[in-house]
Amino acid sequence: MIPVGLMVGLPLQLLAIIRIWLGRLTRRDAMIALFTGFIVVYVVMTIAGTAFRGEGMELVWPWEVPTHPE
Repeated sequence: MIPVGLMVGLPLQLLAIIRIWLGRLTRRDAMIALFTGFIVVYVVMTIAGTAFRGEGMELVWPWEVPTHPE
């Protein structure tokens, strides 16, 4: 539920912020903002899902992941 909420919620928040900042948006502007927000969230979640995973899929900092088994 959290990843889906982020993938949908954050682009919609970006759209709301841009609408407040610029005023009225065209449909094209809204689609560009939603797509950009979706791609940014997708890239960030992909990096977090691969670089921050340790043993047993536990979230850890990248410098704390063991490089060799003990």
